[in-house]
Amino acid sequence: KIFEAPKLHAHTELVLRKAKYGVEVWLNGVRVGASHGAFTAHRFDVTDLVLAGGVNTLLVRLGAHPTSQRKEFPVAQDAEKKFFMPGLYDEVELISTGAPRISHVRIEPDVPNGRVHVHTTLRGPADRTLRVQVHTDVREAHGEPSARSEDQAEVEITADAPVTLTQTLTQ
Repeated sequence: KIFEAPKLHAHTELVLRKAKYGVEVWLNGVRVGASHGAFTAHRFDVTDLVLAGGVNTLLVRLGAHPTSQRKEFPVAQDAEKKFFMPGLYDEVELISTGAPRISHVRIEPDVPNGRVHVHTTLRGPADRTLRVQVHTDVREAHGEPSARSEDQAEVEITADAPVTLTQTLTQ
């Protein structure tokens, strides 16, 4: 795929959603990395490789044949894989964000108590420390919040070290 990247921010990731049977990725002639999951998302840091405002060339190798994979990689033998149909079954995205950035969110329902615990992992820039305040809302599309965090958390993020905070949301 040849594409022109827009203006970029401090951190840029390439995300391949739902790739089957492993991937290997090159951007502008440089090997970015590989991942061997099956039907999972794969994320690659391309901050230093993508050309903002320029022409970029993305090459993705999908689906190494099961006989060429190492034993610990998922290739399985179920009916779906019998015909070996590797591919991308969802979107490919280039995500560019400033600092701080959310790298992971895990949502844990507490149904008996009518609450939701949201675990958010944040990453900061590599060159400085940030102090940020985090407040979490859950919204329907184009709607008002249906749940919000009971408190606003203040977090210090240093030198690209991840920080995970947990907030409890109530209706």
